[in-house]
Amino acid sequence: MKTILAASMMLALAACSNQNMVVDYGTDDTQEIQKVSPEEGYAALARAPICCDSLTQFDYQLVTAPGKLDFTITASDPVFSFSSGRSFVKAFELPNAVGAINIDVSAPIVNSVFVPSILVLDEEHQPLQLFDSNTIKYDSSSIVTVDRYYGNILLPSHYGNQQKAKYLLVFTTTEAMQQQTKLTPPDSKAAETGRVDVNMKIHMNKPIPHTAIGAARLAFDYIPAGQQSAEAVAAAAVVATSTRAVTIEPSQSSVDSISANSATINTQISTIEPEVAAIFEQLIQQAVADGNYDKALKIVKDAEQAGLINANEVFVKAVKAQ
Repeated sequence: MKTILAASMMLALAACSNQNMVVDYGTDDTQEIQKVSPEEGYAALARAPICCDSLTQFDYQLVTAPGKLDFTITASDPVFSFSSGRSFVKAFELPNAVGAINIDVSAPIVNSVFVPSILVLDEEHQPLQLFDSNTIKYDSSSIVTVDRYYGNILLPSHYGNQQKAKYLLVFTTTEAMQQQTKLTPPDSKAAETGRVDVNMKIHMNKPIPHTAIGAARLAFDYIPAGQQSAEAVAAAAVVATSTRAVTIEPSQSSVDSISANSATINTQISTIEPEVAAIFEQLIQQAVADGNYDKALKIVKDAEQAGLINANEVFVKAVKAQ
């Protein structure tokens, strides 16, 4: 029997009698690829030919549904020369969505780690925005996550000049590959679970090298175009209550000779309705029931932004009820 404990304002999950707790590393071959010698990945990158002269030449994989997309970047992937250096690349085409697209970017740490950067392109394959080490950073393991590099990115429905995000490139940089990550001590509650990854971390003293190849995950959260749902109502409530103007500055480490455009998103405030509050509560409870705690916590954050001040209480009660 698994006991799930609620603790802290935003996250407290699962400290357990089950000592064989499943560790989510993403794709099945994550551990194998992250055990490949970093030098082997560097050598493969150095000898690989440049695939493309233009960003239009990538074979973009269409994202077809919300949820987790696990993948590996290997020596068989195309190589592109960015101003930040050569890198193997994965290319994705974004789905048609109602409103913004929220994406959790993560890369698990095993014996090594692929530190991702994300370049967002418009419909003409021109850079709109770059998410690098300023956004995607080391995230120490917790009761529900492994040590990883993690960042959350939000792509607005339209940028300031009405450009629309259409494509994503996942790559790494020369600077990132030259660095290492020193793991922090494990969370005390995570250590109590007896997880293998946590036990290894306790006895691991050397820094983790960064590599040219590895595993990563993109977790997409959006409303598919044409779909009317409780999520759509909740998303509309969040947009309606946001008063922040977010200015997105272009990074200097984008593709050579291409400048990213800054964008400003302005929205206005409104009061949350009881019906919308009820929808948020239902979505939080359903996400917890499904075991999707990352999604539940995101809904809590959205609900609080929309004005549901007891959203975290709803989450904690839902966890305790499991």
